[in-house]
Amino acid sequence: MKKVITLFAFIGGAMFAHSQNLSYTLTTKTGTYAELASPTVTTGDWKNPRTVTLGFDFRFFNKTYATAYVVPFLGLVNFTGASFYDEISVIGGALIKHSTLTSNFSYKIEGNSPNRIAKLQWKNGGFEADMTNQAFFNLQIWLYEGSNIIEIRHGSSQGVTQDIFGQAPPTYKVQNETPDSSLYLKGSFSAPVFDLNPQTVTGLDAYPSEGTIYVLTPKGYTPGPTSTPERSKNIAVSLYPNPATGNQLMIESGSEITEVTISDIQGKILQTIKNDNQSQVNIEHNLKAGIYLVNVNTREGISTQKLIIN
Repeated sequence: MKKVITLFAFIGGAMFAHSQNLSYTLTTKTGTYAELASPTVTTGDWKNPRTVTLGFDFRFFNKTYATAYVVPFLGLVNFTGASFYDEISVIGGALIKHSTLTSNFSYKIEGNSPNRIAKLQWKNGGFEADMTNQAFFNLQIWLYEGSNIIEIRHGSSQGVTQDIFGQAPPTYKVQNETPDSSLYLKGSFSAPVFDLNPQTVTGLDAYPSEGTIYVLTPKGYTPGPTSTPERSKNIAVSLYPNPATGNQLMIESGSEITEVTISDIQGKILQTIKNDNQSQVNIEHNLKAGIYLVNVNTREGISTQKLIIN
């Protein structure tokens, strides 16, 4: 019996360590909710994904993305555009345009480099399960450049009760590559905590009230004037040949390279290269003539290089 207890303790500890290794810290604060001024308003069915170019690199679970793919119907912000991982999910209900209120999904990039914020907004969203057509919600997700902080901000709402969710609780999560690395919010909506066991998700006790803000901060980030974003570190990286004429590139760094991404100047990721923690990586590509951005992720931070293909 002692061996069995030890085994279960090890398994539980391993799952906890795995999630914690990739996790955020969660805090709750209150603030005034303000509707976005002159945002980009999207059209069409909320089941259709929206592509949002962030205008900056956003780190999510130790990966770098420049684009968010939003499915308003699912309350979903996905960073891969193709898989059900690396995503933020809010509310948990089937969300629709409200039939009687001005209702839309919009976004806006505010601020100046290196402190921009991508703001995503559900305005007067309705619920597919609402037979009364009275329930609505307002919500924003903010993605911060540099700090990579995520904020989930709640505006005014009405009639958002348990029956809207089919007797299930409001569900919020951030998810990495596998279900066991997901971080769910549970407990009181005014002071939730992370639920690290996706097999027994309990969710929140009620839908958050107006002004409630959930702040998810990547571990290792220290706010304040003395903090230095990853990108501002002086990382020694060499990229050659540059300008290039062939289809071969070599990158060298004074620190171990973990990943390289190549993007066009609009921020669309064209190629991702995983590296086995070596200080050098050879890349074969089929890029057309033009200018590209190469993000080199190392153990010490991130370096962005401009690449010219002739």
